[in-house]
Amino acid sequence: VINSLPDHFQPGPDFFGIPWIAIIIVFLGISTLGIFLWKTSFGV
Repeated sequence: VINSLPDHFQPGPDFFGIPWIAIIIVFLGISTLGIFLWKTSFGV
């Protein structure tokens, strides 16, 4: 899917010097923590 995008829409090898895999892992971690806190705070 990404390879079919035009050149100016394709993501580079990094995001402002940070590898994409690190961005994805941090995003997944923060979203998982947010969902966990949301469930525990409203589960009471």
